[in-house]
Amino acid sequence: MEVMESDERDNPHIIGLTGSFGSGCTYIGEKILHDKRNYQFFSLSGDILKPLFQAEVGKDPDKAERHDL
Repeated sequence: MEVMESDERDNPHIIGLTGSFGSGCTYIGEKILHDKRNYQFFSLSGDILKPLFQAEVGKDPDKAERHDL
């Protein structure tokens, strides 16, 4: 039996984290998976929803109240 090494590009891993505000998903994604394990990090709220909020509402999402987001 021959064992072949798998290239990460041929077998990607995708980890999705969900949780309520303050649950620690961002911390785990940035500090553990990205910084220590070299995973690429995307934030739905940071990369997609905040720019959409700014375009639609015309306010800076970082200065908006939480309930407005």
